[in-house]
Amino acid sequence: MMEYIMHYKKNIVLIFLFGFIVFGTGCAGIQQNHLPAPTQLPGITRDMNRPGFWISRHSHPDKILMGLTGIDDFNRHVGKGLGFIRNIVDVEPIYDGKALARSMEKRIVKQRFKHLYLKNGRLADRLFYRDMTRQMNIKNIPHDVVVRYGVVSTYTDQRVLPTCRGMYSDSRNREFDRLQNSALDLGTAVAVLHDSADGQWQYVLSSLSAGWVKTETLALCSQNQLRAFKDRDSFVVVTGAKVDIYRDPRLTKYYDHVRMGTRLGMAALSGDVVQVKIPVRNARGRLEIHKGYVCTKKVSKGFLPYTPRNIITQAFECLNAPYGWGGMHGEQDCSRFMNSVFATVGIQLPRNSSAQAKAGVTLGAFGEHADSIEKGQVIHDKAEVGSTLLHLNGHIMLYLGEVEGHFYVIHSLWGYGGTGNVAHQIRVVNGVKVSSLDLGSGSVKGSLLERLKTIVMM
Repeated sequence: MMEYIMHYKKNIVLIFLFGFIVFGTGCAGIQQNHLPAPTQLPGITRDMNRPGFWISRHSHPDKILMGLTGIDDFNRHVGKGLGFIRNIVDVEPIYDGKALARSMEKRIVKQRFKHLYLKNGRLADRLFYRDMTRQMNIKNIPHDVVVRYGVVSTYTDQRVLPTCRGMYSDSRNREFDRLQNSALDLGTAVAVLHDSADGQWQYVLSSLSAGWVKTETLALCSQNQLRAFKDRDSFVVVTGAKVDIYRDPRLTKYYDHVRMGTRLGMAALSGDVVQVKIPVRNARGRLEIHKGYVCTKKVSKGFLPYTPRNIITQAFECLNAPYGWGGMHGEQDCSRFMNSVFATVGIQLPRNSSAQAKAGVTLGAFGEHADSIEKGQVIHDKAEVGSTLLHLNGHIMLYLGEVEGHFYVIHSLWGYGGTGNVAHQIRVVNGVKVSSLDLGSGSVKGSLLERLKTIVMM
């Protein structure tokens, strides 16, 4: 572990400063001084908050942008080609234990030198990290790890360390838990690599991320059982922002909910109700498949066609949904929002915004000194509504269109920089909103357009 300590000591000043930088979008940071943002953001009219406004301005809203074969090729490129997505079913049954141990040691050292606070407002101390190291049980990782396979049986947080305790860059802000790695919906396939010392946590790989989840939220199975569960021809895709699953066809016995883009195996379709297959953890911790029921109006039989209309409509399903760093509180951050929207048409995007910006066809990439006029010209000439993502450091947005020379997006954001005498403060949005790229103009960090780094088409 000493080699990692020496490495991070060299960067301690940079890491310390990073934790206190002001971030205008909220996908990558915090600000101590907050002001509420207006309900309707600057430059947004009532009609702009409706999908129909943007669909009606599109010259071909129902054009098929990519067929199923093309989407399969795209997903293979993002997965095997770029290495952003794992196919859990194909994870080899033996995993390199030394590599796993090194990655865990690196993680805890990295957290230690970020100077993070606990919920009581105190800096996490040596005793906290000693307990975490013991809980991670690294010394008991074998040379060859025998992989166990499983399915998430109820919505669960995926953590950087095996604890529910939060860690924060700001001693007074609880919205950005730095131990929150992701959140996994019911039905997510995982490869289980390791157990915590107390057995209450398991370290798992999902298709998009790796981290610790509560043992009680997983149902273990064989690799063949997992393949049978995942490889199903008849399925529905969740198209509502969140959809409840019930245990009875009258939809009265609530079981759990899933987020947009989740696939559920379909057993039967009858009027207003779809019978789906849900994974359940039995008393022995093993997978059982039970019947569940969802409202027909909240799902699509198979994927939606990849059209501008469908992408715009799905994005607006989440309008005003709360922001959730790494899936905190069951919500979504900017990259998860994009992930969910495109999953409804079968497109698999990576977990993080920086990776999403590399997944498609790059229309424009800008250096530090590129001006807004140049960026705006590329958007005007090349960006397509409903299929173009705009990326800046730590944040990503879906392009909606141009109105009177201004560019508009829909995105999930925590906040943006203030202007005038509050330029150093943050206007807290905390949700999915339509905004122009002028948002943040006059602030310390600048507008969204000024900070734009990459324009990419899916």
